[in-house]
Amino acid sequence: MPETIKAAEYFQRGGVAPFALTTQVINEKEWTPAVLERRQKELIDKLKAEWRLD
Repeated sequence: MPETIKAAEYFQRGGVAPFALTTQVINEKEWTPAVLERRQKELIDKLKAEWRLD
């Protein structure tokens, strides 16, 4: 099942994600390797800032 369909099905069924990160998937139209790499970098950067690893 394409990711956009999966996300639409999940959220249309009244699914409420317990994590803010999970709800962000609805904003992506497609999941290409470039999108995954960008998303991974963003999340790692947030963790590094939160944990003061810089």
